[in-house]
Amino acid sequence: MADKVRHLSVRLSDDENQALECYCDQTSQSKTEVIREFIRSLVYPASANSSPKST
Repeated sequence: MADKVRHLSVRLSDDENQALECYCDQTSQSKTEVIREFIRSLVYPASANSSPKST
């Protein structure tokens, strides 16, 4: 069964939003992709660039 998708709203300052948008432009990633990648790096530091694998 697939994981349930949750919606998250984040408040950013203008500077924080600009930094995120700049990073997204430089890496050709969406804001969602960048934030998901960051969260995964916190939970799964050894596999920051990949999704967790089921065992």
